[in-house]
Amino acid sequence: MTYTYDRRLIAKDVIIDVGLIEKLRKDFLTLMKNVPRVHDYATAHELDDAFRIYNARFKDLFFEHFLNRDFKYDNTISDGDRRWFDKELRKTGWDLYIEMRVPISRADDYYSEEARFREFTEQSPRWANRVKDKARTFWAAMKSFLEWYQRTRDKTEYTVKVPGLDQVEMEGFKVIVEGYDENDERARDYMERFKEGLRVFRRRAAQVLPLMLHHMLPIKVIAWSRALDEGGRYLGPSQPLEFTLDAFFDDKNAQRVAQVIAHEMGHHLHRSYLSAADRTFWDGAIRGDYEPIDLQKLLAQWPESMSYASDFSESIRESDPDLSIAVDAAYWTKQVGMAGFTKREEAAKLLADGDKFFAPKNPITPYASKNSEEAFCEAVGMLVGYGPHAVPAVVKHWLGEILPGIRVSRTLVRDALHRVV
Repeated sequence: MTYTYDRRLIAKDVIIDVGLIEKLRKDFLTLMKNVPRVHDYATAHELDDAFRIYNARFKDLFFEHFLNRDFKYDNTISDGDRRWFDKELRKTGWDLYIEMRVPISRADDYYSEEARFREFTEQSPRWANRVKDKARTFWAAMKSFLEWYQRTRDKTEYTVKVPGLDQVEMEGFKVIVEGYDENDERARDYMERFKEGLRVFRRRAAQVLPLMLHHMLPIKVIAWSRALDEGGRYLGPSQPLEFTLDAFFDDKNAQRVAQVIAHEMGHHLHRSYLSAADRTFWDGAIRGDYEPIDLQKLLAQWPESMSYASDFSESIRESDPDLSIAVDAAYWTKQVGMAGFTKREEAAKLLADGDKFFAPKNPITPYASKNSEEAFCEAVGMLVGYGPHAVPAVVKHWLGEILPGIRVSRTLVRDALHRVV
């Protein structure tokens, strides 16, 4: 075993009172004061990274530790608390969390850095007014809640427990662990699974993409159950990658864990290592790979008795894996409000209306359809997690154009498209 815990981690108490709200308000205003000082594209993204960090910590404190605790097992939460949480705090807090995203996008082959920065300068004044309004509403709601709490409980502060932190060595990585209890059998099992995933990640990244290890960020493992079990989170170039153990409970093999780790590191490489020209090339390659799928041919293969796209995709996964991924992409994009279909009747309606659904000729994963950055992260994630055979040859060639030192099959020269500068 390559990691040890010297003690059981004890949760610490965090006091939510008027003083903390005022401190958070001042920190927020300090961030907002920098908005008018942004004069170029790069600085806008530095501000975005700062807001991402603040927002992630805001979410963890107010949602994970405070508002979204399990009412069934936490007997410190009264019915009055719940009414405040449901009617005032959760909505106003979420409105602030959603709005607290700087309106700056990444440059691509359609929009240069100058164009993206022009968008920021046009949108940032209205965004600043909106986010300040949301913040004022939430701070006021929190202060009203604390005043009510003092009147009804005769207490001026609200105490929440935050899981303790420790730092251990795991498979050669320094890992921050939050909320681990060695007496929890399930947590021990998940931690062993994560450790095995780290071992696979280190070995395979060294084999196919050593650049990833050279730029490796610290790792933080969250070992307690969260309200939202994200597999991983990238918070910015100066922050650890965060992984939630509970999110891996269905992932029996370590390759999947390695893939998620590599995916989150992919965000770091995309934003902090790739040049603007590299990102433009990648975005153009991904966008240029899309073509309309033949809906008539698709429906001919899709049994009328099989309603859901997810079931149809599963049925053709072995016989036609590329079409299976395209159907999964259509299902996923429809679920998040984009073009696509979740049922056979919806695909039939697209055909009847003369509409089209575009899917990649060289699919990576369904989630890669979200945008070109996620496509990059999914590509390097699959490459490291499952090996070069899991990534289409053309996509590996594109990766080779922007990631020096990537180690893939020599047949790429024969199989791949050539870069057009």
